[in-house]
Amino acid sequence: YDKNEIAADNKYKGKTVKVTGKIDDIGKDFMDESYVTLEGADLFQGVQVYFKSSEESKLGTLEKGSDLTIEGECDGMLINVQIVDAVIK
Repeated sequence: YDKNEIAADNKYKGKTVKVTGKIDDIGKDFMDESYVTLEGADLFQGVQVYFKSSEESKLGTLEKGSDLTIEGECDGMLINVQIVDAVIK
């Protein structure tokens, strides 16, 4: 996504992806949905992950700075690359 958002959308958007990264943030958005942000190449390009409801109890055990592997559907980029319906691997 960093080099070419259009090409990345064509390759990844709507597809299941597996991503591993270091946890940068754990929180809730304005709609009260839980998310985890994985560190990116710069301040504004990480990977923001929204989880299936079945994963909610696992989110309370995560810590910033830890490594995390998830699998979910790429939903394109909106400040961060968005992954939805994710599960922790």
